Amino acid sequence: KKFDEGTGYRSKSFLTVPLKNSQDEIIGVIQLLNATDASGTVIEFSKQIQPLVEALASQAAVALDNQQLLESQRKLLESFIELIASAIDAKSPYTGGHCQRVPELTKMLAKAACDDKDGPFKDFDLTEEQWYELHIGAWLHDCGKVTTPEYVVDKAVKLETIYNRVHEVRMRFEVVKREAEIEYYKALIEGRGDPDALKAELDATLTKIDADWEFIAKANVGDEFMAPEAQDRIREIAKTQWTRTLDDRLGLSFEERKRKDRKPPVPTPAKEYLLADRDDHVVFRDALEPAAQPDNPFGFKLNIPEHKYNFGEIYNLCIARGTLTEEERFKINDHIVQTIIMLEQLPFPKHLKRVPEYAGGHHEKMDGTGYPRK
Repeated sequence: KKFDEGTGYRSKSFLTVPLKNSQDEIIGVIQLLNATDASGTVIEFSKQIQPLVEALASQAAVALDNQQLLESQRKLLESFIELIASAIDAKSPYTGGHCQRVPELTKMLAKAACDDKDGPFKDFDLTEEQWYELHIGAWLHDCGKVTTPEYVVDKAVKLETIYNRVHEVRMRFEVVKREAEIEYYKALIEGRGDPDALKAELDATLTKIDADWEFIAKANVGDEFMAPEAQDRIREIAKTQWTRTLDDRLGLSFEERKRKDRKPPVPTPAKEYLLADRDDHVVFRDALEPAAQPDNPFGFKLNIPEHKYNFGEIYNLCIARGTLTEEERFKINDHIVQTIIMLEQLPFPKHLKRVPEYAGGHHEKMDGTGYPRK
């Protein structure tokens, strides 16, 4: 009725056939209006035409069902990709929203290139499929960050790993102060010097320890630049010793114990340095890592640090700029390596075959100074 009112058409006879999908659900209808005879008079639809229309409806239902399935799969793919991007953004408050902003910025840049009519991009254009391919690539550009440890991405101070190890270092300074006080009282009891001179020596020692601690604490925060003189002072402070009386191989994880066992245990009581770069601070790199192979199949050209991680305390505190070691900076940059490896394993259809190229190229530069393929 509404159709007739809106068009001025008058419907008198109808033949309506439902469109059903493979689950026998109605997904639409085919409706024929106003059958006519040879003279043009509207008549009822004959029963003979019904099987033909039903066959047509069946074919239309298959086509419509396929289209709806493709659209639902497309929406599922996009939702899943956006879910991954949102999860990556949620990992770090410092990079929150990045994965969602990049697709928008990518579209803006691509549109500007397409709109260029006189400049170097005057012949550049994208088809609808290419726009979609670029859209998917932009959303997946940082999917490799799922492999990046949060403490590396969020490393706010130099001694931070899973926790800020400056608290452990501070307790060593406390131990050194207590040992100085104990030595002072032992000297008094044993009469090993003038009490006033011993007290003055203790006060000077405690003052120096406090000053050294404040310096180490400030160095831990990191800055735009650490002077070589400051690094030398860290190494000098590190030479201070304290006495460990407990077994340092108890309560360790399997991996920690493996690293500790690189050297034989030291009997207690044992003298330890206030700060140290120990063998067990080093995490070796797996030689089987794809990026570590000089002839890797992905074409990566990377300057790979010798070790995967180095948790050495002196090594970390002497970081000249910021809070990241060479190994940690490589690990952050490694997210693009992982992105490429992950995406190139996926069976993208023909119209999305360049997604790995788009996603994996966002750190490359025209002058060849980018990474990981240069």
